[in-house]
Amino acid sequence: MSYNVTKLGNTSNNMLNIRNTISNLGIARTCSHHLGGKLGVTIFRHAELKHLIFTSDKVNYSFTEKGKNIFSKFCKVNQTTVPCCLDFSERNFHFGGRIGNDLLNYLLEDDLCKLTKSRKVELCKKPASIVQSVFT
Repeated sequence: MSYNVTKLGNTSNNMLNIRNTISNLGIARTCSHHLGGKLGVTIFRHAELKHLIFTSDKVNYSFTEKGKNIFSKFCKVNQTTVPCCLDFSERNFHFGGRIGNDLLNYLLEDDLCKLTKSRKVELCKKPASIVQSVFT
């Protein structure tokens, strides 16, 4: 999935790229007890590409039946609405709320990543391998 980025968007992204805080947090970080950063956004986008979640307005997302089945392996999916959190550095959504929390806990319990003393999440496997483990 690709997005058209405006000139202002490119300027903003360039400014974000030089901020040390963002760089120091790495590819994955905690965000209100769920997974943020590039990895969190990648998992969210992968779910959309695999038709596990869908949107009609690019803001409000819902689970498909297939998505409910996949996500039920690590969390109880009682709702159709997907809790989204706008990632501050990636400028795209990652999973928020209880589902985001359960997703992070699943990755921690399966030793795919581990928490550090800061918000940075250290990856124990390659990002592509982690993404695949969520959806298989």
